[in-house]
Amino acid sequence: MRRPPWWYVAAIGTQLLPSCVLAQSTCPPGKYQATPAGIPGPVICAPIAHDRYGRVVAPPPRASHWGAIASDRTANHVATSDDLPTKQDAEKAALASCGESGGVACSVAIAYGNGCGALVASARDLVASADVTKKFAREAAMHQCSSNSDAHCHVVLVACSDPSSDH
Repeated sequence: MRRPPWWYVAAIGTQLLPSCVLAQSTCPPGKYQATPAGIPGPVICAPIAHDRYGRVVAPPPRASHWGAIASDRTANHVATSDDLPTKQDAEKAALASCGESGGVACSVAIAYGNGCGALVASARDLVASADVTKKFAREAAMHQCSSNSDAHCHVVLVACSDPSSDH
């Protein structure tokens, strides 16, 4: 018996469909995979955003400009990096810059993509925060510091990942 051409397409499709469905089922319904494919580590699923009318809003574009702040609290050294293509590059550059300026026990306080980061110090702690503008990053870090019951918070540094859009 001769089969019609569509039968072969359907037969191949039923063989391929399960692998396509499995490849896309990493996140539960209502969420999308926020981590880029091929990045080692756990998959991070983010909720699909909706506007006030219930329409789906596209996820934000991947960050193309990364920056980071590294610090060595004991040696009072702070360093930044900016305008790098990946988070890892920004973190490595900030750590290297911190070490070159005399830091011995440097660590990354925060990395930020397509935005700004702020480092705030208190008598007890360093607090870092990131947001879309310098003002918002500064305010978020100050709020976080003051909510730790510390009245002696002060801004150490605010920097942006793309220096040409310093806002």
